[in-house]
Amino acid sequence: PVLSLHSLVTFFVVGVMTSHTRVVNDYVGSGAGTGDLDISDSGILKAHKDILSESGPTWMVAKYEGDRDRLVLQSTGSGDLEELLDELSDGAVQYAFMKVKHPRGTKFVLICWVGEGVPAIRKGIVTKHLSDVEGLLRVRCCVCCC
Repeated sequence: PVLSLHSLVTFFVVGVMTSHTRVVNDYVGSGAGTGDLDISDSGILKAHKDILSESGPTWMVAKYEGDRDRLVLQSTGSGDLEELLDELSDGAVQYAFMKVKHPRGTKFVLICWVGEGVPAIRKGIVTKHLSDVEGLLRVRCCVCCC
């Protein structure tokens, strides 16, 4: 059976809560990627910092700017996972970062979304760029949905 993204993220978050996997949640001020991905958009850095705060939004979504290897902030929100899922597109590669409150503490999850309609050439660069996004957001755990 195929898991929905909601089920997958819920399963992942529960797994993080019960395992020794640690999600690093300190803010990194760097805007430069280690590869050829441009992740210098100040909107991404500000949204990330705001999500880490107690009173900020609970999630953000970044997307590629056209056909370029540049990530830009698409949206932020203060709702739940369902609200975030509404922002994901079938024809896009997107990176979502969200705060999840749990009885065992607040955790942060990175979701790498690759829609079914994404061209094969674009799908191929995701693995290369994912490490840059993980480094910028300082996460060690990621849910990849391809």
